Amino acid sequence: MASYVDNRFRQAVMMNPSERTQQDLEIVYSYLHGMEALSNLREHQLRIMCETVRYERHEANEVLYYPDDVGSCWYILLSGSVFIKESMFLPRSSFGKRSAGSLRRGCECIVLEPSEMIVVDYMDENEEYFQRQASHRQSRRRFRKINQKGERQTIIDTVDPYPTGKPPVARGYHTATENEPGDMDLSGLPETAVDSEEDDDEEDIERASDPLMSRDIVRDCLEKDPMDRTDDDIEQLLEFMHQLPAFANMTMSVRRELCAVMVFAVVERAGTIVLNDGEELDSWSVILNGSVEVTYPDSRTEMLCMGNSFGVSPTMEKEFMKGVMRTKVDDCQFVCIAQQDYCCILNQVEKNMQKVEEEGEIVMVKEHRELDRTGTRKGHIVIKGTPERLTMHLVEEHSVVDPTYIEDFLLTYRTFLSSPMVVGKKLLEWFHDPSLRDKVTRVVLLWVNNHFNDFEGDPAMTHFLEEFENNLEKEKMCGHLRLLNIACAAKAKPRLVTLTKPSRDSPLAFTLLGGQEKGFCIFIDAVEPGSKAAEAGLKRGDQVTFT
Repeated sequence: MASYVDNRFRQAVMMNPSERTQQDLEIVYSYLHGMEALSNLREHQLRIMCETVRYERHEANEVLYYPDDVGSCWYILLSGSVFIKESMFLPRSSFGKRSAGSLRRGCECIVLEPSEMIVVDYMDENEEYFQRQASHRQSRRRFRKINQKGERQTIIDTVDPYPTGKPPVARGYHTATENEPGDMDLSGLPETAVDSEEDDDEEDIERASDPLMSRDIVRDCLEKDPMDRTDDDIEQLLEFMHQLPAFANMTMSVRRELCAVMVFAVVERAGTIVLNDGEELDSWSVILNGSVEVTYPDSRTEMLCMGNSFGVSPTMEKEFMKGVMRTKVDDCQFVCIAQQDYCCILNQVEKNMQKVEEEGEIVMVKEHRELDRTGTRKGHIVIKGTPERLTMHLVEEHSVVDPTYIEDFLLTYRTFLSSPMVVGKKLLEWFHDPSLRDKVTRVVLLWVNNHFNDFEGDPAMTHFLEEFENNLEKEKMCGHLRLLNIACAAKAKPRLVTLTKPSRDSPLAFTLLGGQEKGFCIFIDAVEPGSKAAEAGLKRGDQVTFT
């Protein structure tokens, strides 16, 4: 496969890790930050990785590792391809990770063509690879509260930052009672010892498997002053909030901006009045824990529970509460977004959209996303489009925030296209454009490698593969042809095809290739279209075995 590796990144990552300058580290970070294989890592984890990752290049037919080798590292492919256990891996794929409970490799890895890769060494458990930075525990806490008397308070933490490795200063709090009718509070999620740095090294590793731990981390992020939240904090909040119905119909960029400004709040006791009838609203709120009941002037009641929202509309017009809202349980928890922020963010949606028009009609809509505040991961991601335009985007340049568009398309195209041949015909057409040839080949290789069942048993798709193979031969793209044959051979399953000849002298409706005199196995070279052999499912490239 062709290499699309940025030369500045290649030079930086090829350097001895101990000799990388801060500029080199920023280049490596900028490149790795956009890789899907590393999207689960937090910012500080990725920056630590930038200090240790290595570059390797391997030649074709080289065995990268063998079964039972100790798995001391894993890999991210930059260019080329490798073959592992009946699967082919293409650039940007990761491979070689340890399987659960085993430190040794389970199978061998063969390099199919000259390949560049990043090597990520496993680090000892006592190292700080997956530790949250101490600075994450040094931020001011600022959240709201409605106490048992119904007083609205802001809890502000007065701790000073402390050096890494030093014990934290005991937290001091001061409370400011707020009498403004709309400045309500709500804070909650099980209280945790937010100052303790003990067990921090296990926190990130266990977060995915321990829902209570994850919930505690969310509370930690929410209690920070919004100005102190890091990209890591916002990622944590996004993971939690996207499950809630109130955020379900929002785009990712809108949810991200809301997470950056939301304020955490708690109402301690059941029966506390949160909002009175006719009270001016100044925020949009979502329930994180517990439930509330709204009693309307006509005596109707309505229950709101976790994930439900209430408050202002995305407008700066004055709005007032209809009915009285009371908490139904202790420790009701909410997040609140001030009216001005809520209105600004939701009305910004249209500005973040890029509409692609053809002949006066909108054929595709993209959304601008910034995945961090460093400016290294920003771009447009496709969110909807016509079937024709979505298909065309397969061979267009893809944004750093949308690196898996091809894989996503191949997973979902059946929901909006009547036949896979709609895509197949366009790929054959685009192959004749030299500027698109490599991109078309990558799409076909991914398609065969990931979804071979789309081709098996479908005569039209089988013919498409044969025609594509012929095109590769005509253009002398031997390396790509070899990869295609490897992918097809690895994914194909044994089949039993029974043919009945009218008489011994009747000609075969297919031709064979190979045999002992040729030095390789016997294969079907060609099948007559419309023949009994074709109807029975015999295909060019089938290997004939004798039992």
